[in-house]
Amino acid sequence: MVLRSAASTAGGHAAVDVAVGSDVPAEVAMTVYLCWLDALGRAGGERRAAIEVRESEGDLDFVVLVDGAHAGGRPVWLEDRVEALGGRVAITARPDGELSVSGSLPLRR
Repeated sequence: MVLRSAASTAGGHAAVDVAVGSDVPAEVAMTVYLCWLDALGRAGGERRAAIEVRESEGDLDFVVLVDGAHAGGRPVWLEDRVEALGGRVAITARPDGELSVSGSLPLRR
């Protein structure tokens, strides 16, 4: 899967856990991929990054965590993109420096 390839290319400490069928619309897959690329860029090879993707009841759910990722601010562009696709997202910058992005995107419109 392309998420694993991006993690491998970025180097560093990245964990990818995906359990999804093959019928993911291109715009949904691209949104999750762009979120992951943003996380890997924030991790910069020195920090840990992780992504988990699951399919549940017609939605694609994802969680991305990056240690020490406050640099670069909050990825507001992601909120706009997810909401434009009819999904929802929560972005939390924790006091310990961890950035958490969790979201859900409909698989059918």
